[in-house]
Amino acid sequence: MNTEYQAAVNYAEQTFKWSENLIEYGMPMYSMFRMSVSAMYFTHPYEDPENLLSQNGMTQFDPSPSMVRKPVMDLYTPKSDLRYTFNLGATPTRPTAEPGSIMLSLGGSYQWNPAGIKLSEVYLMAAECYARKSDKENAMKYVNDVRKNRIITKYYTDFTATDAADAMRIVREERKRELLFTSNGFFDMRRFCTEFNETLTREVDGKTYTLKPDSHLLTFPFPVSAMQNSNLIQNSK
Repeated sequence: MNTEYQAAVNYAEQTFKWSENLIEYGMPMYSMFRMSVSAMYFTHPYEDPENLLSQNGMTQFDPSPSMVRKPVMDLYTPKSDLRYTFNLGATPTRPTAEPGSIMLSLGGSYQWNPAGIKLSEVYLMAAECYARKSDKENAMKYVNDVRKNRIITKYYTDFTATDAADAMRIVREERKRELLFTSNGFFDMRRFCTEFNETLTREVDGKTYTLKPDSHLLTFPFPVSAMQNSNLIQNSK
């Protein structure tokens, strides 16, 4: 993303005489710039070296439109994180949306990779493995190798971890940022809830709802069509 961002900045500066400062803070320049730089990044999925396997979701427009909840939005730093610049923050949210959420809405020419696998996912797998081995230095090396391509260079600083538990926390948060709107979110929620005995909570209209580690809602169901054509019995564990 940094390569595409800098190319777009150079083009805007040379062609429109926009300064990078104006691009970052000016409207409507920022909105126009955001659309152009997003198009540069998302319109060549099969040539993109980051995509080890490029695959659409349910339709070619997936995952648009979708809402990003506030707890996930709060993980991004809008000024410096290009995942925010490229994907979020410029589309008006729905009036009925959860407070603090942002709508992701991509144009028809954008090609998200919700069902494939990206090189960054492999790096984050390696980071998690090192964190589990209490090797926080190598865990952070792989996390930071991803972040160097996602954070605007002039704002970038390495993440550091105090211990293995802190390294795992950083890896988990980076997975939420990097693997937005892929199946990884569900499976990460399930495996971490189970492993760390975490209960998730959400407050809606003053009422708190909980999702416990043993909840059947964390079970990935067999499709009805699969059960109709086999002896499979629906998952309950």
